[in-house]
Amino acid sequence: DRVSTQSTGFKMLRQFLKKTVPNKLTKQKVALSPLLRFITTSSVSLTNKRWREHLILKAQKQQKQEEDKDKDYLEISRSIDDLSVRYGDPPTSFKVPVYNLERKIVKEIELPSEVFGVAVRKDIIFRVITWQRAKRRKGLAKAKNRGEVRGSTRKLRQQKGTGRARVGDARSPIRRGGGVAFPPRGPRDWSFKLQRKVRKLGLKCMLSAKFAHNRIIVVDNFDVETHKTAELHKRLEQFELNKKSALLVDLNFSDNFTKASNNLPYLDILPARFLSPLEIIKKEWLVIT
Repeated sequence: DRVSTQSTGFKMLRQFLKKTVPNKLTKQKVALSPLLRFITTSSVSLTNKRWREHLILKAQKQQKQEEDKDKDYLEISRSIDDLSVRYGDPPTSFKVPVYNLERKIVKEIELPSEVFGVAVRKDIIFRVITWQRAKRRKGLAKAKNRGEVRGSTRKLRQQKGTGRARVGDARSPIRRGGGVAFPPRGPRDWSFKLQRKVRKLGLKCMLSAKFAHNRIIVVDNFDVETHKTAELHKRLEQFELNKKSALLVDLNFSDNFTKASNNLPYLDILPARFLSPLEIIKKEWLVIT
């Protein structure tokens, strides 16, 4: 019966896992939860070795699909979670040195504490980044329903008398080549409104988090004499930015600097009017003038 099948299945599963799966994995309930759910709802006998292997592969496949789902969103979520981990105590002094492109200190300035010293609120940053990503979505996903796909509306076989299941036309969503049930009907607008004061607070929180992590470099200007990428690369090597990712922000960039930075994969330049939490969180370092 169903109860004896389930108990037998659990016993055989434990014996099978002891031989094929490491002990650490058997102790993790999360890793085996899809498989256990499948066995508890199944009344099929587990005496077949190939069937048991199929259950293991099915559980591993489901877990991998859950982990690989929306990698970009997961990376940004991890970056937001890391904002609360500060290296040392919160900053008490906002004086920072100003460098030139040869990494020589030119002077010292004091950054405004109302911009670089606010409390880092991950919830506000998450709301602003979600709002930005929603506004960037094109929403062009569209699929055909059963009334739009090509095919006849003829009934494939008679309703009764064949001994087989009743069936309609070939464009049914349950048949190969048929339409999609409840498909996306794009274009669709995913944007929503967000208060201006929340957007401003989100940018302040991101700048404060970068400053608290000591990930902000202040330079006097980005003026270069030539448009050669190799010359700019040599100067940025002194800041060790070639080993990390960096976002450079200025009011306006010269043509030489724009051309020289185009071939540097670790570098992004952005005018100050387009600065946003989403662009800052993608890069490890922030270089401003």
